[in-house]
Amino acid sequence: MRTDVIIMVLIYEVLVVIGIGVLLIIRDRKKNTGDSFAVAGRSMGFGLLVPTMTLTALGNPHIVGLFEMSYGMGAVALWFAFANTVHFVILCLCTGPWLRKMKVATVGEALDNLYGKKVGLGISCAMSGVTFGVLTVECQGVGIIINALTGWDLSIAIVVGGVFGMLYVLLAGMKQVGSVNMINLVILYIGIVAATICIAMTLGGGFDSVRAYYESDVTTRFMTNVFGTPSLWFSFALANIISVAFYGPISQANTQAPMSAKNTKMIRRALWIVAPINGLFGVFSVMLGLTARSIPEYAELGATSAAITMLVDRLPNWVCALLLASCMAACLSSFAMTSLGCGTMFGYDIFKGLYKPDATDKQVTLVIRIVVVVVCVAAISIAVGISSIIGAMNWVFAWIVPVFWLFLFGLFWKRSSKVAGWTLGITWIVNCLWSLTGLPALFGTTADAVPNGYVTLVVGLVCCIIGNLIVKGQPGLWSKRAKALQRQSISNA
Repeated sequence: MRTDVIIMVLIYEVLVVIGIGVLLIIRDRKKNTGDSFAVAGRSMGFGLLVPTMTLTALGNPHIVGLFEMSYGMGAVALWFAFANTVHFVILCLCTGPWLRKMKVATVGEALDNLYGKKVGLGISCAMSGVTFGVLTVECQGVGIIINALTGWDLSIAIVVGGVFGMLYVLLAGMKQVGSVNMINLVILYIGIVAATICIAMTLGGGFDSVRAYYESDVTTRFMTNVFGTPSLWFSFALANIISVAFYGPISQANTQAPMSAKNTKMIRRALWIVAPINGLFGVFSVMLGLTARSIPEYAELGATSAAITMLVDRLPNWVCALLLASCMAACLSSFAMTSLGCGTMFGYDIFKGLYKPDATDKQVTLVIRIVVVVVCVAAISIAVGISSIIGAMNWVFAWIVPVFWLFLFGLFWKRSSKVAGWTLGITWIVNCLWSLTGLPALFGTTADAVPNGYVTLVVGLVCCIIGNLIVKGQPGLWSKRAKALQRQSISNA
């Protein structure tokens, strides 16, 4: 245990997370707009939008998750990070601007506008469950970092991390998250670059010695190849591209920052920063993960602890504190945005949309805060039992893939609540059967070889196409036919 590092990390987190939240409350006490807590009054500037979008995606999976995956499968783990660049292309150029233009606070509200309240509510409920699953994964990552720093039992470390995660968002909501992220993103990159340089210096021969270690054994030679083996490429790399690219651009946590932006142009400009930052960070994480695996004293600790323990042992105090404080902050940011997403969906889609339509903005904000606390406590209680971070993430991602198709077709082709309901029902049932039964064996494969993302992508797309060809419905909200009907209605009036 390095007490001096622990003290520096805790001081950093308290000053940044709590200090900024209190300052924002004092500053905005008299000028808060009704939706400032959830979507920052739709006034988030470029300087806050970019780090918030970046750190919402760049959390536990990019740090602890890539440490773990590179330990077992090598450089092919990079494709999880590269998949996020695809997700940001779609988010920044398509779904983000579209949702901002619709002036909604949740994805469920957008689908409600397209397909009706039942479909919108069903998607909100499902997305809440998925978002909660992601929240438990993020909670575990914070706990692992604290565990490496302190030597505390993992369950205690997760509780401490969860408390910090709640404080990250509870005080001032989206404005607090954005302001804290602006600081943390700069610190994070300084820390990861400094840590990589320092670790290379401790190796003597730099990272060439790491490459030599893997290439000396035929069983580990594939681990330095970014394409891995053909089976890994299909079952992991391509599967990640599909699941991340079709989940991220339509998930509540990732779209809440674009929904808070001042305008759509700002969201599109953000692409040129957030995409390369996320992709490049994964390179550093995988390099450090592979290095830890090549050193026997750390390799024996296992995939979860090897890289974090190596960093704590080998880095100078200031670098170690800087890196671990910022890595913890990145995980906390994802944790905070995910919990805020759960609270926002419940506050707007269920409390106000279903239970109390005349609820004031103050009442909705109170409900969001309460739900954030409840889901965080629940996530803390089960986070210890998660075994594979990225494996768990990809399973929950698969549930939201059909929502992407419904959103796309509902805007530009056709809207039918029947088609939407059947698409969701069939896809979600197949997703469960693929994981929990022997269904993959009927196709001569396994769920590991053909992950759920492939299945929900194909089934969701086929259901949408066939359903829209058979069932009558309204034209897509922004389709040429809808615009023509609108012009005709205006001329007739």
